[in-house]
Amino acid sequence: MIRSKGVFSGYNGEPERTKEIMDGEWMATGDIAKVNSNGTISFVDRINSTIRSASALSIEPAPLESIYSGHHLVKSVYVYGSERAHELVAIVVPEPLTFVPWAQAIAGKPDANMVELCKDIGVAKEITKELRTLASTSQIRPPAMIGAVHIEPVTLDQIKREFYTPSLEIRRPIVNQHYKARFDELFSTLGTTIDSKVFS
Repeated sequence: MIRSKGVFSGYNGEPERTKEIMDGEWMATGDIAKVNSNGTISFVDRINSTIRSASALSIEPAPLESIYSGHHLVKSVYVYGSERAHELVAIVVPEPLTFVPWAQAIAGKPDANMVELCKDIGVAKEITKELRTLASTSQIRPPAMIGAVHIEPVTLDQIKREFYTPSLEIRRPIVNQHYKARFDELFSTLGTTIDSKVFS
């Protein structure tokens, strides 16, 4: 919450929208911040980016994605969750140089290309295990663990430019809508029941 002479007083002619963001002279920025030991403040995420899990915990996806994306087989990871699920699902974009030979060995297909390997169910299961092992060593526990993945052979910006803002911030609602059916399929493999109310 911030208040200063530089903060606007509301949206012109839109009182209901103004109520969502203003509390008197205070404006809710929608940022998640932490106070550091030296008294400074760091902004770490956006409230509308948080994921609600079945355990009622709120999960900040950005720090998790940073950890998961540190795996040597992975270029990037995008996590998604539901209030009806005890674990997350994810979109994984592999790192070609390390992923392709590893996945060829897993699939038993030495001549398979990137696209073919990304569609292989056995490869998806094994990379999920790899990410869960990384999570365990990084002190990540359910519900922040990944239970199933969808593997994309190219980065999200190559799939749809609208997934990112001009400043390269990911537009989670647009990504979530695009992959909604696929996410539901992934959740179904975990034995969870999915409804229309999701938080990502």
